[in-house]
Amino acid sequence: MGKKERKYGISTTGEKVRFAFGDVGYNIMWGFVGSFLTYYYTDSILISAGVVGTIMLLARFLDGASDILMGIIIEKTSSKWGKARPWLLWMIIPLIITFLMVFYIPPFLGGTAKIVYIAVTYTLLSAVTYTASNMAYITLFTLFAPDSNDRNVAATFRTLFAMVTALVIGMVSMPLLEGLGGVASQKSWTTVTLIYAGISFVCVMITFFGVTEKQLSMLIALGSTLIQLVNPYNKTLFMAFYALKGLGGMLFGAAISTLLGDVADWSEWKNGARAEGIVTSLASFGAKVGSGVGAGLVGWILSIGHYDGSAAVQAQSALNAEIMLMIGVPLALAVIQIVLLILWDMDKIRPKMLKELETKRNAVKK
Repeated sequence: MGKKERKYGISTTGEKVRFAFGDVGYNIMWGFVGSFLTYYYTDSILISAGVVGTIMLLARFLDGASDILMGIIIEKTSSKWGKARPWLLWMIIPLIITFLMVFYIPPFLGGTAKIVYIAVTYTLLSAVTYTASNMAYITLFTLFAPDSNDRNVAATFRTLFAMVTALVIGMVSMPLLEGLGGVASQKSWTTVTLIYAGISFVCVMITFFGVTEKQLSMLIALGSTLIQLVNPYNKTLFMAFYALKGLGGMLFGAAISTLLGDVADWSEWKNGARAEGIVTSLASFGAKVGSGVGAGLVGWILSIGHYDGSAAVQAQSALNAEIMLMIGVPLALAVIQIVLLILWDMDKIRPKMLKELETKRNAVKK
C-alpha cells in the first residue's frame, strides 16, 4: 500500500478483501459451533438439552465479561503490528485447539465427567480464545478503515464473505458428517473440525498479513418471519421465507457492523479518543450475552417441549417448541431491533461530527 493511502487512511479494494477473509475464518468455526455443537451434544453424545442450554448460558455471561477485559487489554497493547492485529497471530493456535476440543468428548468419560468437560472446554472457547481473537479482529475493522465512507464499503465486503461462509457451512456440514461415517461417529466430527480449523487458520493469516492498522433490511426479516406463521408445517413455505429472512439478516448485518465505527467517531469527537477496543468490547459484551441467552433458550425450550434427540419421531410438544425457536423468538427480537434503530439518531449529528473530525485530523497532520 502506498504512502498516500496510509496518510489519508483509505484502504484499497485488495485490503478490504483480505480483511474480509478473517470473517470467513471466524464464521467457519463459530458458524459450525453455533449450528452443530448443540446437536453434537444432544444427538451424538446424548447430553440433556436443558443441561447444554444452561452451560452455554453461563459460559456466555462469562464471555460477555471477558469481552470488556479483552477490550482493555487491546487498548494497552503496543507492538510493531499495532494494538489489535497482533492478537490475530497470538491467539489463532489456542483458538483452533479449543475448537477441536469442544467437538471431541473423550470416550472414557462418564456422565458427570462429560458435563464438566463440556462446561470447561466450551467456556474456554467462547470466553477466552474466541473472545481474544475475534475481539481483536472486530477492533481491527475500525483501525484499518477509520474513514466512515471507507468503512461502509469494507463492511459490505466482510458481510458478504461472512454470509456466504455461513450459508456454505450450513449446507455442506451435515452431508460431510454423514459421508465421513455419520453423526454417531466421533471420527466424522473430528475430521470435519480438522478440515474447518485448517481453512480458518489460512483465512485469519490472510487478514493478519494482508492489512494494516491506520490512525436496513430488518423489515425483510420481520415480514418473512410473519409469513412463516401462516403455515409453519409447510416445508416449502418455511424454507423459502427462511431464505428471505436470511437475506434480510445479511443486509442488516452489513448496516449494523458500521455502527461500531460511528460510536468510535463519536467518542473521538466528544472525548478526543476513539477507544476502539472499549467500544468493540462493550458491543461484543451485549452480543455475547444475547447469544448466551439464545443458546440457553434453545436448550430450555426444547427441554420444556420434551425434545428427545434419540427419537425417530418427535412429540407435538417438541414440534411446538421448535416453531417457537424458529419463528416466535426471532419475530419478537426483530420488533425490538426495529424500535431501537428508530431511536438511533447518529444520522442527525454525523455531518457536523465528521466535518469537525476532519478539521481536527488535518490540523494534527500539519
